[in-house]
This record gives sequence, C-alpha cells and structure tokens, in this order.
Amino acid sequence: MNKKRYLIILCIFIAGLGACSYQDTEDSTSEATDSKAANEESADNTLGEGTSDNEITTEYTDTSQEEDDQSSISERKIVYHATLQLETSSYSETTALIEEETNKADGYIVTSETYGNESENDRNGTYIVRIPSSSFQSFLTIFEKGDLEVTEKSVRGKDVTEQYVDLNARLKSKKVVEQRLLSFMENAEKTEDLLTISADLAAVQEEIEQLTGKINYLENQSSYATIEIYISEEYAELPSVQKETINTWEKAADQFKQNINILISAASAIFVFLAGNAPIIFLLGIISAIIVWFTRKMRRTKRDH
Repeated sequence: MNKKRYLIILCIFIAGLGACSYQDTEDSTSEATDSKAANEESADNTLGEGTSDNEITTEYTDTSQEEDDQSSISERKIVYHATLQLETSSYSETTALIEEETNKADGYIVTSETYGNESENDRNGTYIVRIPSSSFQSFLTIFEKGDLEVTEKSVRGKDVTEQYVDLNARLKSKKVVEQRLLSFMENAEKTEDLLTISADLAAVQEEIEQLTGKINYLENQSSYATIEIYISEEYAELPSVQKETINTWEKAADQFKQNINILISAASAIFVFLAGNAPIIFLLGIISAIIVWFTRKMRRTKRDH
C-alpha cells in the first residue's frame, strides 16, 4: 500500500516537472518568435525605405540620362559674340542703318554712345546690340556691303551645352529633395523636427533659385548673340573750282617769294664773301697787275730787238 502511494506521488512529481519545463520552453520559443518577427518587420521597413529611395534615384538617374542625351543631341547651346570696327563717311546714315536692321532682326540695343564734333564731321560711336542667334550671320553680312568699310572683324562662339545640361540635372535633383522635405514637414509632430526641416528646405530652395538663375542666363546668352560695333567717321571733302583757283594763285605767289628770297640770299652771300676777303683780293689784284705789266714789257723789248 505504501509502495503504491510513493509511486503515485513520484508520478505526480515527474508530471509537474515536465509541465514546468514545457511552459518555460514555450515561453522562450514565443519570445524568440516575437523577436524574430520584430527584427524581420524592422528589416522589411528598412529595406522598403531603401528600395524606395533606390527606385527614386534609379528612376531619376535614368530619366536624367535620357533627357541629357536628348538635350545634347537635339539642341546645342552656343554663345556667340562679335566685334566690328567700321569707317564711314556718313555717321548719321550708319547709325540709322544699325538701328533699322536691329529692329528688323527682332533684336534690341543695349548701349549707344556718340562723341565728337558733328560740324567738323569728326564723330565716333559705340553700339552694343543683341540679335537672335538665328539671324547672327546674316546681320554681320549687312555691314560688308555698301559704302561701309569694315577695318576689323572678330567672331567667336562658346559651347555651353554641357554646363546647361548639368545645371538642369542638378535643378531636378534639388526639386526632388524639396518635395520630400515638404512631405516630411507635413508629417512632422515635434517642433524641433519642424525647425530642422524648415532650415534644410530653405537651403534647398535657395540653391534652386541660384540654379534657375544660371539656367535662365545661359538660355538668354545662347538665344541672343552680342555684337559690339565701333564707328569712326572719315569725311572726304572734294575741292571746288573756286577753291582750286585760289590755291593756284597762292601757290604762284609763294613760288615768286621763294625765288626772290633765293636771289637776295645769293647777293648777300657774294657781298659777304667780297667784303670779308677784300685784303686778300686786293693783294692778289696787285700781284696780277705786276705780272701783267712785266709780261707786256718783255714783249715790247723783244719787238724792239
């Protein structure tokens, strides 16, 4: 009887130990499962965010690359600049021609300067005009015709296509960042987070404005060519018959005066020579006279004999 009681108590004790061990194992398994699920969920979220960013970046890169290629192939951005030095006999007609042709080409005048004396036909001027790039070459050929003389001509161009495409790519990237920051701002709950996002957003928007300004500048410079025109007036006056007659009499009078001056100078030189050398001339004259007298006397003596 006692053996049966001990056996029953031992079975109950073993059963209790087994139940406790199973409960501990189940709790441990449950915690491990929950921890694993939490880690997987966190990894999924992280992976999801990374995938989303990568998808956005990849999509933007592909789109930007395609648009860059299309932009570089379809249209080149060239900045043209020319300098002309003109000589003209009619300053007013030349300036009127510049203004007229500029208006015809749908261009505009940036600077217009004139200096010099109009009454003496000695004027100079400077014009800086902007002409659509499509009319650049045809506008330059206008000044190579007619009475104008092109004494100096310089034409140069600068390809800014690569710079233009790069600025557009950077602008689109900044706009993507701007949209994400705006989205974060809407979902921000803490004041500290809101202030941080606002500061980042202001910096991005400032960069967007700078990039937009540079793009607009390149578009303007490549759409309109700049031409500097320097004008100098050379007035050629034809002499009239009356002035030519007056010049003839003046030339004859000048020639007569020059001859008189030559004669006076020659007489003066002879007088100075004779007066300065009078003693020598006098001595030479006495010697010459003695020689002549002696020669004649010798001839007479020979005739008498």
